[in-house]
Amino acid sequence: MSRMGTGATGGGARGEFRAAGSPSLRGFGWVLLFLAVAWFGASGGHERVRLVSLIGLLWPVPYALRGKGVGRLLPAGNYR
Repeated sequence: MSRMGTGATGGGARGEFRAAGSPSLRGFGWVLLFLAVAWFGASGGHERVRLVSLIGLLWPVPYALRGKGVGRLLPAGNYR
């Protein structure tokens, strides 16, 4: 039987995301870097650079908002 969604705190990944931590300045740095690359790619007409940078934002945005714990929950953050 699956335990996901049981209990008062919500089970599974939702509970882990809630307990992940506080915002991270390092994550905000990554977000700013990828946004700058996206802006330069858009202003220079380099669509591939822009698309790669926007794909790159998938990991640092949750990392910036919820901290190191969420960064480790995401597939790109499974490092030790």
